[in-house]
Amino acid sequence: MNKQEVLKQGLNMLSQLIPVALGVYLGIIASNWNDQRNQAALQQVFLQNLYLELSANQQKLKEASSYHEAMFQLSSTLLDHYSADTLQQGFWSLGGWRLLPGWEGLKIPTLESSVYETGTLQNTLLGLDFATINTIAQVYNLQGEYLAWANKLIFDRITTIKGNATTREAINNLQQWYDVTQKGQTLEKDYERLLILLKAR
Repeated sequence: MNKQEVLKQGLNMLSQLIPVALGVYLGIIASNWNDQRNQAALQQVFLQNLYLELSANQQKLKEASSYHEAMFQLSSTLLDHYSADTLQQGFWSLGGWRLLPGWEGLKIPTLESSVYETGTLQNTLLGLDFATINTIAQVYNLQGEYLAWANKLIFDRITTIKGNATTREAINNLQQWYDVTQKGQTLEKDYERLLILLKAR
């Protein structure tokens, strides 16, 4: 076989390999592009659902904070209004929570985090910029702190009032609700900032 035939055969083989290699290369590019498009679509759905979750949480928190603030104010009023003798009497024997007009229970809001947790598990957050990821994480961390605080200062204190507690002791437990409303107001502001950020995306 002379050089010309070898060259011709080589060119022939090369002409067959080029389309195959080009096809594989274009296939990889198309697959990557499709993955990126799917990831972007998933991320968009995640952000929309996160916005809805945060909006619902914000509304629940506003209602709860308004009620907790009202009960705190009422407790201060009652401590000033009732005589020392009345405040020393048994809370439950005087009627318990019926002493507080407008009492509707503890009203600790159920703040959801399922969308955020799903996004974390599915790595949907990874495609976002660091500032957005950090802001989202901070808000949900503060939400967890708020719920822990509310359970400690509202649920634990109110549900453990003893049968022989005085009216002063029972009403004093509502004075702690001020701290919960302050933390709730901070969380409300953070919700608002994050909602504005998400709406702009």
